[in-house]
Amino acid sequence: RKDMAGRYPKHQWPLDPANANPKRLK
Repeated sequence: RKDMAGRYPKHQWPLDPANANPKRLK
């Protein structure tokens, strides 16, 4: 989660990104 949040700080990441991915992954 920290790795993804670091790459996409604009998006709010849930506790479990695998279970609830944000609208924009890339």
